[in-house]
Amino acid sequence: MQRFVRLLSAVVVFTAAVVVAGTAAPARSTAEASATELAEAIAGRLQIMPDVAAYKWINDLPIDRPLREAELIDRISLTVAGETERSAAQRALRAQIEASKAIQRALFVHWETRNAPTSAVNLDESRVRIDSATRFFMLALADFNRHSIDDRCRQAPALNEPPTRLDTPPAAWRIAIAGVIPTRCGHVAEQG
Repeated sequence: MQRFVRLLSAVVVFTAAVVVAGTAAPARSTAEASATELAEAIAGRLQIMPDVAAYKWINDLPIDRPLREAELIDRISLTVAGETERSAAQRALRAQIEASKAIQRALFVHWETRNAPTSAVNLDESRVRIDSATRFFMLALADFNRHSIDDRCRQAPALNEPPTRLDTPPAAWRIAIAGVIPTRCGHVAEQG
């Protein structure tokens, strides 16, 4: 009987070890993989902006929405621990908002002379997508920021080029990227 209890205990311990090993956190990504995921997150958020711009164009709404922008930055930055991380998150999110507005402004200029939209996705639907994309962006930013500053600076030139699927004015992409590259890296992102 004692032998059976020991055998049963060994099986339980082995099973627990297998379960724990199977649910362990995945291996941490490299700085390069983090930079790629961050670029994809930025692109995903920026891809929503033509829908936002079309709605604002059709409904004669302003591009700049300072109260909504401040609320978004405050709400998201509250989820980030630590003052340094919070400051970096606010800087990055401000850059994403400015890049989004740059896309909207470019579309407004284009639509003043040709091909103005006549229909648009409801702004509330776009905001749900923006909020989801922003959460993904913040996760990707946190993953990127866990790497050393030197590693992030080495990845800065790779962030110069937006993903090929993104049709965005180059200035908007540069604005978005400038917010995620540590200031210590200098103008590395612009040198590409």
